[in-house]
Amino acid sequence: MPRKIIILNISVAITLLLASCARTTIENIQPDKTPAPSEVSATKSASVPSLAQTLISNSNYLRECKTINRSKLTEQIPYKDIWPGKTRESRLVALLGAPDEAFTIKGVTNWVYGGMGLFIEEGVVTEVLVQVDQQSGLTLEQLVLKYGCPDIVFAINTTEDQVGYTGTRFIYYGIGIEFYFMNYPVKLADVPDNIAYFQPMGLQEYLKKNGWTVMGIQSGRPIEWTEALK
Repeated sequence: MPRKIIILNISVAITLLLASCARTTIENIQPDKTPAPSEVSATKSASVPSLAQTLISNSNYLRECKTINRSKLTEQIPYKDIWPGKTRESRLVALLGAPDEAFTIKGVTNWVYGGMGLFIEEGVVTEVLVQVDQQSGLTLEQLVLKYGCPDIVFAINTTEDQVGYTGTRFIYYGIGIEFYFMNYPVKLADVPDNIAYFQPMGLQEYLKKNGWTVMGIQSGRPIEWTEALK
């Protein structure tokens, strides 16, 4: 197997492992302490769900993004012929062949194909995670032109000390797609590092499935478009 594919396999496997652990241990997560005033002084007493609901209920939310593209897709976005929430595990071998790697954690099976990984629960694909080629992938501006503005934007912290933010997520929970950049803030010319495809859902379901109903805003915070860009 080529060295590049081996590296991609390991990277995706690690990402899937971490994501799977996070999804299956949500009930054990305790709310984070109130963040330092220097981080989110205006919202230090608010929860992630309340902040998110406040933002999306504002008709002016993401107004700067809408100057790029006011229209928006409303139908689920599949990854090729794989539809999260619909495509069964038995169909994957016919579509993709046998996986390069496979492992299961607390009922969630993970299949890895090169730079792509799949979450499978009860025999149905629930999410597809794809690494993006930084040379050929679409930029943030091109993604907005293609899909419209996201439903919500998150600043993400992946560090142990929970200081500052290290990543940015542009989340389209209504059509089931999310673009993750391993930097914060980002530029319109930046290409995402990963794309996740999942079953469309509402805001509260998305927050619950990803653990944000129990994690504090040190781990991740809903933000304005102007905060996400530099």
